[in-house]
Amino acid sequence: MLGKLLKHEFKSYGFSMGIIFLAGGCMALFMKILSLIPYSDNTKNGIQMLMVFGFVLTMSLASIAVTVMIIVRFYSTTVSDQAYLTWTLPAKTSTILWSKLLAGLFWKIICVLVIAVFGIIFFTGSYWMWHEELSGFFMNGEITPGMMINELLKELGGQIGSKQIISFVIYYIGAFISSISGILLIYMCIGIGQLFGKYRVVASIGFYFLIIIVLQIVSTIAVVVLSGITVKMGDSSEIMMGKYGFTQSIGTVVFGLVSCTVLFLITNYLFDKHLNLD
Repeated sequence: MLGKLLKHEFKSYGFSMGIIFLAGGCMALFMKILSLIPYSDNTKNGIQMLMVFGFVLTMSLASIAVTVMIIVRFYSTTVSDQAYLTWTLPAKTSTILWSKLLAGLFWKIICVLVIAVFGIIFFTGSYWMWHEELSGFFMNGEITPGMMINELLKELGGQIGSKQIISFVIYYIGAFISSISGILLIYMCIGIGQLFGKYRVVASIGFYFLIIIVLQIVSTIAVVVLSGITVKMGDSSEIMMGKYGFTQSIGTVVFGLVSCTVLFLITNYLFDKHLNLD
């Protein structure tokens, strides 16, 4: 049943996500074309800086639009008029939630990949204002990009050990898990909001910001406490890159997994035991 639900979820997002990516791609292409025009030097620098800012803004808006579509899709199919069709399906509440979570996460990942491709296409070319300076730096000297990268890797290898590299990898895994918990937090707040009947939208938004504020306060206190421990233990930079950094990365992953589990269980409980579509 999960496979069928996922297939339906993927299709339901297809058109809206296609429009978002198409609009973002057209804007990026338009700004790239404007950057290609042979302006005078002063005008060229100003126009290209403006286009870079426009590109970053456009990709940020595309990312926000994808997130909004995920929220709207979940809300419309779980607590609005369409919810009756969702909850009458011969599937467990947890299965329905899994399908929506996996579909939303899939499109978030696709969004990141699409933005990365747009970025490569947008910034590739010899027309950019910094290209001549970089070309002169590499061509007039004895340094090549390959040599520079090798030296950088050697320098990093001398300063960063295998444990630090593992901690960086674990940190980014934790960041990925945090993005999942972010989606689940929104789902849980919608689950809480639907308990308030016709005020479900206001309640969902209110609980979301309330929980975010509480989490920010807790995380700030945790950072202050850990920073104090770090100073007492010794050199902060060494500890941050060593044992403390590794422990912090592991803690991020563990906290993220626990958060995801708790958020999913609460959301499943709310929709399974306290569904209110009135």
